[in-house]
Amino acid sequence: MDSFLINQGNDAVLALPKNAPLSEVFTLFFESFVGLILVVTVFFIIFKFYKYTQSDSSGGKNEGKEGIVQGTTLLAALILVLGTFIYLFPNLFGFIDLPLLGSTSQTTANTTGRTNSVQGISVLTPSKIVELGGANSTKCANPQTFLESQKSGVQVCSATSCNKICQFEPSIRKLAVDEAQKAGVNYRILLALICQESSGEVNPPPHKNDNGTFDCGLMQINSNGSCSPSILDPVTNIRAGITQYQQKFLDASKYKYNGIVQEAMAFANYNCCGSEGSPNQPSNDCSVKNGFPYDMPKWACPINPGASKTNMCFVKDYSCSVLACIKNY
Repeated sequence: MDSFLINQGNDAVLALPKNAPLSEVFTLFFESFVGLILVVTVFFIIFKFYKYTQSDSSGGKNEGKEGIVQGTTLLAALILVLGTFIYLFPNLFGFIDLPLLGSTSQTTANTTGRTNSVQGISVLTPSKIVELGGANSTKCANPQTFLESQKSGVQVCSATSCNKICQFEPSIRKLAVDEAQKAGVNYRILLALICQESSGEVNPPPHKNDNGTFDCGLMQINSNGSCSPSILDPVTNIRAGITQYQQKFLDASKYKYNGIVQEAMAFANYNCCGSEGSPNQPSNDCSVKNGFPYDMPKWACPINPGASKTNMCFVKDYSCSVLACIKNY
């Protein structure tokens, strides 16, 4: 899918794609329109305040005072209307992820997680990779450096940038957006997950895990046997992935950690760890009793992360990268 990409140093800004869904077009228009009105209103208030302070006549001061009251009232009304609109239609703007409760679909958790690692931020298509710079690493942070950063208030995912941006085929993008909106899930989250799991390839090759299971399709749904045609079907696969994400999101709600949002914990759980338990369980090493300012989940801790290439540091890189990529969709 064609899109407009603006490269700004080590950061990439993805503008509105061609053939974007109507919700994206409306969002861009709405945000621009509201922003313009807010700017004009603020300048109106400043102008009237200036006129009020500079006027020597009572009539001029009254006019200036009335203008300030009118402008302030309009500004407050705009903020109230905007806040109400966002509250009523969160998924239209991608501000809030609302999981659909009570779903009965079942999928098996991903046991190892997988991503096609690339150096730097990349714009990915099935046939083209455009390097944009940046960094992507699954190496664990130095424990002492990490401890000092936490003491200084640095958030766990703040140092991780989006490691790749996928340009989806129009039919796949539309399918993902439609299914996400039907389920009450932020479609930007769904696209970021698909990109991280399969790079948006319509028919990605099955990935065999060490335990003999397979990760299948766009959202790498775990299967005990080989990938069946039904789970490889994009519609079935995306619906299964949405259900799995909703389940992981609910599981993440059991845990509360300072500076770590529920979405990041859901991503970690989507990537890991099957029957081995939730990666969101409290870490025994990164805890208040060991000198950390706050308790942390296992996946956020660089101490004793595990020996495999898909250890907790890999899970952290996955989770933080998906979180950083959401805004690009």
